[in-house]
Amino acid sequence: MMNRLFVLLACTGLGVVTASEPARAQGRPAAPVQELNVDAHGNIRVHEQGTASVKSVIEPVQKSTFSSFATGERFTDEVTLYTVPAGKVLVIDAVTVSSVLSPSDRLFDATFNVMLDDPILPFEIRVQPAAEGVFTSTNGNVFSKTQAITAYAGPGTAVTARASRDGTSLSGTAILFGFAGHLVDAQ
Repeated sequence: MMNRLFVLLACTGLGVVTASEPARAQGRPAAPVQELNVDAHGNIRVHEQGTASVKSVIEPVQKSTFSSFATGERFTDEVTLYTVPAGKVLVIDAVTVSSVLSPSDRLFDATFNVMLDDPILPFEIRVQPAAEGVFTSTNGNVFSKTQAITAYAGPGTAVTARASRDGTSLSGTAILFGFAGHLVDAQ
């Protein structure tokens, strides 16, 4: 009894397992396997395929442009940041907006528009800029936000942006819109 226990522990400790053990444990005999892809000598044929060619070139796209709030206006005009080339889809990874407004004004939001499949309704990426402090040389309030996203723009479509604000001064000022992304082949 002691010898059997020692042999059992030694085999378990060494991890000795044979391929037929699972079949025997279930009460089935081991089944022979016949390889069909063999040469005249019984050797398994191997076909070398070489190294696959993988296109790993990323076509990055980073664009930014300025627009402006006209004096007394609550909205900017819509500006075009980029037009997607034919045969490509733009994958947008991040958008950014920044502006310095007079102390009594607030930047509400910026909206980036992209189109993929629906030619009528664009997909809107809304960004809520945060007040980041005062620009001391002008005493203006700094509003900005960079937001990570995933959005798509189809071949031949434009990426556009616009912004809105409110306040009592509504003086003329600039606003920066931008995005970062990459192009992929359209399917």
